[in-house]
Amino acid sequence: MVSVEVEPSGTGLRFGDPRMLFGYSIGYSLTHPNSYQNYAVSLNGQRLLIARTNSGTAASADPLTVVLNWTAALKQ
Repeated sequence: MVSVEVEPSGTGLRFGDPRMLFGYSIGYSLTHPNSYQNYAVSLNGQRLLIARTNSGTAASADPLTVVLNWTAALKQ
């Protein structure tokens, strides 16, 4: 995943050098129609949420915690 600075230049745009954000491949593929759904960008563009599989087996995976009714805790 890379970022590129973009600046207006006359009637066009000027692009900076690509800068690697981190060394994780999202596995984008032009032949797989849903490959673009592996990540989401926050509305302000400051955060990424990336879905990826665990490299271990299900038996060695960390437990998953699901918090229900979490909005009630905000009111306390």
